[in-house]
Amino acid sequence: PYHTWNYFTLSARHPLFRDLSIPYYPAPTTVFDVQAAPSAEVLARFLAPMAGRYLPLTEPVRPAIVLNKFGKGSSLYLAGTFGEMLSSYGPIEYRRLIKNAALLLSRSLAHLAGDSDNIELVVRRQGARLIVHLINYAGIVPRPFEHVCPQTGAELHIAAEALADRQGEIKLRTLVSGCDCPRRREQDEWIVYLPKIQEYEVVVLE
Repeated sequence: PYHTWNYFTLSARHPLFRDLSIPYYPAPTTVFDVQAAPSAEVLARFLAPMAGRYLPLTEPVRPAIVLNKFGKGSSLYLAGTFGEMLSSYGPIEYRRLIKNAALLLSRSLAHLAGDSDNIELVVRRQGARLIVHLINYAGIVPRPFEHVCPQTGAELHIAAEALADRQGEIKLRTLVSGCDCPRRREQDEWIVYLPKIQEYEVVVLE
């Protein structure tokens, strides 16, 4: 058992830690004491349990995040109740860590970037057409929500392979706002600058 005043620290530079720059992160309240396999890379380590708050930091002693090969892919092991910590307290660093892990270990046709948050993205194909559904969950407290806070500054990044048969400009339309969004091609992806998103938006690319 760890208390809420314990920490883990990064042991290696890795894309998993993109946008994570502080030296110490809150540890989950239960930690598993594991030993990494020789083939594995320990990306982060838990500090030894501290006796209380406002005391000198302890030394890193046990693996917290371990990356290893598994079959033809990779295995990312979080040695503790990171999910419970995320659900109970929602640390920003945990949200970024899980988002980075999902982008790193999966193959996605689209993802969101920019200044938006709390938007669910669902991608569907309809023949050669790509349809992106965006659902805004930014409810204004108190619960139950009566209003949703509009989201601005969102960028939709589409993998170029998803629109590989388009040699030039792509056709794009938004079904709710009816906007013709600015977009540009950058290396292996299209970047679409989305309009203000109220509760829901649909982007059609063809």
